[in-house]
Amino acid sequence: MTADYDESLEKPQGEPEPQLYEGRIWVDGCFDFFHHGHAGAIVQSRRLGNELYCGVHSDEAILKNKGPSVMNLAERHVTEY
Repeated sequence: MTADYDESLEKPQGEPEPQLYEGRIWVDGCFDFFHHGHAGAIVQSRRLGNELYCGVHSDEAILKNKGPSVMNLAERHVTEY
């Protein structure tokens, strides 16, 4: 199945190209069982600016929003770096 091309989604002519923000970039996540997908997201995020700040969700936040995590916060924090 293919989707039809929607010309209304094109950037209007004369509109400037978006600029990369060459500053601070923030990325966060659960990072439970850190894997290559997590690493790829962090690497891509780093390319957007000069500084990358990476947050790790708390055990309580993960339990509330996703269910119990496999690794605790300290374990997830160490694997992220």
